[in-house]
Amino acid sequence: MSNFASKVASSPTSSDGANGLAAEPLLPEFIEHLNEKSPEDIVDSLGTLANGLSAELSFLGRRLISHDTMKGSADLDVLTRLYLHTGYRISHSESTSLQTRLHWDDLWARFVDLYAAADDSGREKRLGAWLRGWRDFSIGCPCCNTGVPYVAIASTFRKHEAFFFTAERFKELWPEDKAVGFRSGQGYEGLRASREMVEEAVAGGEK
Repeated sequence: MSNFASKVASSPTSSDGANGLAAEPLLPEFIEHLNEKSPEDIVDSLGTLANGLSAELSFLGRRLISHDTMKGSADLDVLTRLYLHTGYRISHSESTSLQTRLHWDDLWARFVDLYAAADDSGREKRLGAWLRGWRDFSIGCPCCNTGVPYVAIASTFRKHEAFFFTAERFKELWPEDKAVGFRSGQGYEGLRASREMVEEAVAGGEK
């Protein structure tokens, strides 16, 4: 049994009321369960989960996702908030592996595709498209921390979140190199590496 299959097998399931047999796992509960996991486990699960996802816009303006091996539908924004918050956790971590950071970065394009697919499906749903605009509206910065998921993904402001390192960790990995980005606040000083820097570090044996 694959790693993802074992996670799905242990996730909450629906059951057949007639005979009590477990049915397919429930997608919303599976996503909620991921919140309890480490960044490494979340990114690993998201990577495999994303391959079976499809997205559409509901008549009430919600971007919904479904999975080809799970029952039920879930809000795409909920999954995206988990993804973005995991990136935030990674950027503040001293121990998250470089490979996990690369994998998180790889997933960005998949989330872009899911939002595009949902919005394309809603071209004929005028009420849904109008309500979607209200759901996307926010007062304040829509990109900070998890922000408004759709805006955060569309703006690319958070795109390289996983390549931010604490200053100490960055200097351990690249003592002679300059960061390509910087941010600070609330006691945090983050330095950003380029994807090429991370890939070269992995190739050189860094974990």
